[in-house]
Amino acid sequence: MKKRMMGRLVLIGIQEENLSYMHKQLIYIFKELIEIQVISLKELHAASIHSTDTVLLSGAAIQELVRPFVPPSCMCIIAERMINVVNLREMLALDENRNILVINDNDTDTMETVKSLRDIVPQHNYYPFLTDKRIPENIHLVVTPGEQKLVPLGFPVLIDIGPRVISIDTLLKIKRKFELLIEDSLLMQLYIKALVYLSERPPEIRNENTDSQNYGRTFENFYTHSSSMNNARDLTRKMAKTNHYMHIEGEVGTGKRMWAEMIHNESVFSAFPMSVYNCSDKEPESIKRELFVERLNQMEGGTLFIKNIDQLPYSLQGRLAELFLNPLPNLRIITSTVVNLLELVEREQIRMEIYSHISSYRVQIPPLRERKEDIGLLINNFKTHFKKESLVFSPDVLEAFTRYDWPGNVRELYNVVSYCVCLNTNTIDTKSLPLFFKGQKQNTTHVIDVNYIISEIETHGFLEESIELLKIFKEGKERQKSFGRKTLKEILVLKEKALTDQQLRLRMDVLNRLGLLIVRKGRAGSTISKKGEEFIELYENR
Repeated sequence: MKKRMMGRLVLIGIQEENLSYMHKQLIYIFKELIEIQVISLKELHAASIHSTDTVLLSGAAIQELVRPFVPPSCMCIIAERMINVVNLREMLALDENRNILVINDNDTDTMETVKSLRDIVPQHNYYPFLTDKRIPENIHLVVTPGEQKLVPLGFPVLIDIGPRVISIDTLLKIKRKFELLIEDSLLMQLYIKALVYLSERPPEIRNENTDSQNYGRTFENFYTHSSSMNNARDLTRKMAKTNHYMHIEGEVGTGKRMWAEMIHNESVFSAFPMSVYNCSDKEPESIKRELFVERLNQMEGGTLFIKNIDQLPYSLQGRLAELFLNPLPNLRIITSTVVNLLELVEREQIRMEIYSHISSYRVQIPPLRERKEDIGLLINNFKTHFKKESLVFSPDVLEAFTRYDWPGNVRELYNVVSYCVCLNTNTIDTKSLPLFFKGQKQNTTHVIDVNYIISEIETHGFLEESIELLKIFKEGKERQKSFGRKTLKEILVLKEKALTDQQLRLRMDVLNRLGLLIVRKGRAGSTISKKGEEFIELYENR
């Protein structure tokens, strides 16, 4: 195979998790044959796409939104999405004629998923979970392609078949457009290998390991109606003008990267570039090479924004501490975490010497639920970005937005507005809202089947230990703490219920599959789900 240089392939979509997954597939198949760039809609601007680029859209719904930013010479390909058949093992093992509720992030994608399932696994009855449609009775289980957060409470069985992948037909279109000298049969083999690869490795989310595009964001043009946000902005602006290291704390989706860009643009380092490195979901050797060798050697000055430093292995945090002690000329380091720094120190996820360097210059971004007075302002900003200023959100919708707690923060609001903009209508009412908003507050008449869950756990022979684990997680959640396996083992030893790593992993896997736990990778720790809390309460009150 020979590399053909014919411009970039630019992948564009709304949800960053799906973009990361699709990007992984493209990289695995085309490797160095094509230069691939990923841009989310919120980062798209007039200079994002070059005249020689080929644009790959994550779906047809965003075509009109992207059109104003695409030069006329560019070819646009709409990605056809398919189920990853490698992830269907559990479904193939089910008894026939199961009644299956299918849940995806919007009605169109849900119907596409239903069609694929009917084609590939036709022995079951599939019912789409659609906007404002009642859930049929006698549902045996739920199937979702990577959208567990949308599943209403009360369903005892959930099978997550993983995010959908780019179809082979779309990959063939890309091959022809770039005139790649690769046989169709080889492309098919690479496609199949990629499906296996993606099924074995969960997608890395928001894996920003490339230089950041600088959009000129400054505190001067940052507007808010929130007093807490005003205070955070004014304090941060003062700290930005120093040359000190800084740390940003904020929940997922609060805009930590945007704040890092504003700090950079109003600092003495603004004449140099800003670079972003995300420590999440990385092997220690990769971080050691990418961050402490390649990235630092490439930078002659500017700002290095290191995201999620609590995911930096403890053994490598000493190297970060050395950077604070022996700073490089013309280089500022900004770090971020989702969790409070002091709590991370208490959990021994952050070294005390790092905390001592950055705790005094710390920015705390309020979550959206604490500044709901900004919702209207944010919506107007998003509409301006999409050149859809005439779009009207009804009073009922705005009231619903105000009642909602926005666990995904500003990013979730952006995704909801992006979806609404794609509907090609002038007015948005409550019926127009997407499932990835409505699903969070969906109420159903289903109740937890305690006996079913007990029988599922007993099948593996460790009911008593599983109940003890759920109680530990419940107590931890009440103290706003999550646990990794190492901490869990220590707690179990104190309770005289010691387990090996393999035993603990097996029990947690079963509880996760039943929807009772939220199992996270790395140092973020795992916690009990709402369903798990309800199950424990029902179990104890039997």
